[in-house]
Amino acid sequence: MKIPAPEFFVVYTGNGAHPGSMRLSDAFQLPAGSLELTVTVIDEKNAIGILREFIQLSQEIDAAVKGMHGQEKINKIGEIVEKYRTSGFLLSAFLNEKGDVVDMIHDTLTYQDFLEIKKEEGIEEGIEEGIEKLLKSFIISHSKKGQTQSKILEEIVNDFDLTYDTAFKYVTMFYPGN
Repeated sequence: MKIPAPEFFVVYTGNGAHPGSMRLSDAFQLPAGSLELTVTVIDEKNAIGILREFIQLSQEIDAAVKGMHGQEKINKIGEIVEKYRTSGFLLSAFLNEKGDVVDMIHDTLTYQDFLEIKKEEGIEEGIEEGIEKLLKSFIISHSKKGQTQSKILEEIVNDFDLTYDTAFKYVTMFYPGN
């Protein structure tokens, strides 16, 4: 009993010229007697339904994020994906149920984007550390001037625009004798 031969497809999401099919031997040096694999290329012109929408989504993301890096790029990708999550798109049910697709779309981030995000996170961590050092110094110097914890807490909430709970955490952490 013979079974039908498998078919393989590549979904091309770009805009440039590409072949209608691709062969494994065109891309790799294969040893003699190796299995040849030919894949059919599906692009925006010959795709229908959900595949066509996926290609459009990918192209829209590529066009929108040109020149963007880091968190800005992630936010833009998320904004576009959200548009396709709405009803009216065949892709919406798939995007809403399958987190893997969204993860895959986010994988279009480059290594450079990753480094940019890490840099932004580092800047944020540095700012947080700086604020913490500033508050520590503020709390210690005001306690040495005889101010009570409650007075320092009030000043931090007013002067640093922090919530009561956040200010209380710092006062508790840094007030001498706590």
